[in-house]
Amino acid sequence: MAFAALAAIGARADSFSDLRAKATPNGALIAKGTRIEGIVTSDYRSLNMGQNPQIAWNKTDTRMAYCTGYIQNEDASAGFRLIFKDLYDNRIPAGSRVRLDLSGCEVQREDNPERYTISGIAAEAVTILGQSEPAVKIRHIGELTPADLYTFVTLDGVEFLSKEGSYTNVREFYVQSTYINYFKKPADSDWFDEAGLYVKDDMGESLFLPVNSVCAWRRRGDRMPSGVGRVSGILVSETLRRSGLPGPYQLRIRGVDDVDIPMDGGSSYETIAEWNWDRNYYYALKCENGLKKWLERLRIDCDRVAPDAGEGWLGITVPGKMGLEKDYNSRCARDGLVAGEGNRECAAIVYDTKALDWFQNGAAVLVEASTKGFSGKALSFDFTWLAGYGTAESSAGFPAVWNVAYSIDGKSYIPVQQNFLLRPLAWTGSPVSYDAAVGYTENTVLLPALLLGRDRIFIRIMPAGRVAAAIHSDPSESIANGRPDAESKFALRIGKISLKALK
Repeated sequence: MAFAALAAIGARADSFSDLRAKATPNGALIAKGTRIEGIVTSDYRSLNMGQNPQIAWNKTDTRMAYCTGYIQNEDASAGFRLIFKDLYDNRIPAGSRVRLDLSGCEVQREDNPERYTISGIAAEAVTILGQSEPAVKIRHIGELTPADLYTFVTLDGVEFLSKEGSYTNVREFYVQSTYINYFKKPADSDWFDEAGLYVKDDMGESLFLPVNSVCAWRRRGDRMPSGVGRVSGILVSETLRRSGLPGPYQLRIRGVDDVDIPMDGGSSYETIAEWNWDRNYYYALKCENGLKKWLERLRIDCDRVAPDAGEGWLGITVPGKMGLEKDYNSRCARDGLVAGEGNRECAAIVYDTKALDWFQNGAAVLVEASTKGFSGKALSFDFTWLAGYGTAESSAGFPAVWNVAYSIDGKSYIPVQQNFLLRPLAWTGSPVSYDAAVGYTENTVLLPALLLGRDRIFIRIMPAGRVAAAIHSDPSESIANGRPDAESKFALRIGKISLKALK
């Protein structure tokens, strides 16, 4: 971490609040003799305690996860992120009550949301005073505030948004090598690390759980918990560009032991309609014009597609071809006859179109469904998606920013106040955009209860303006600053679409 023009803090800061008051955005040098005491909630044995930064388009610094820890005060009202000098300096077991000598360390404040980091801690500065369980801090997602950042939080009433697959539904070719995927990876392809998944609670709020791909437990081969329960971890705020738009807060779990969700059980949501091709043994689409089989390579004219559950149709309003593609939500990287990718063959739909057509009025993914007989507090609309074929040529020119709108008559649509970024699948052989994804990104939005109990409702996923995706190997650049290109082809991949009633 870089700090500019460091000046020593000229007073002791033996409390969390005193030390925070001395922090600056550029960092401030902590005066000799300054100490704080607290409870360490991180686990130095976990490789999921911090975001490993992308230091080049094809290189990740995986040392940050080893060097990151967290400390909170007695009542869990405040916390600090700790950055140790070296991975061997971070050897504090979770639940340790410690005294830290911060002489010569640096403290930094970051804003939006407000949070604090102490860096430069050496092993000899740590005194372990004993063991102590952190204060129990139970929250619903909507109750989280900046005061909870870098403290240990338990989320109540949560379930996984996508219960298929694993903790990292990624293409294993591109992420860090572990025993999970070493047997089938191109040479020198340990490029990316960023992955994770969402949980959603019984109030309709969602939160992203980042999971570093260096964690060996992330894809164990067993299925994901499918019930409702609790998840505990350290609340953080990270950029996570490759994972969509994960919001101001995320929760870093130390491992699967922090997930207290039953493998089986109920849900706070009742499925109304779902398009999900995970058990697509005939490689087939149930089209309006009849069942179309063996679409792993064949492309057919775009047609409306029936759901696997419920009543409705899925289609697009622009001309093109459609077929089936891989999804990366198999439980194990060695799935069936395919090793090293974590794919499910033909478990996602792909639309091959001209990119320019999506910048015309009325261009949209159109979902039509019956909600008759369903009631509840709201309608949850969830979808996973991705763009391109994992090549530079298929990774730009399409609409980068999208919106969701709903209608009860198919004519007048009301947009939601939320945008969604569509990211291309990462590729090899040339500089990869910092916004390329290593798997399908999850999205969820809560729609009003007035959509429930109706013979037919309509939902559009549509471009929000004329900003096209651009490829950048400069991390300061955004994917959303390109221009529409008449020559660009656009492959839109949809892994799953679900409509569910929040009970």
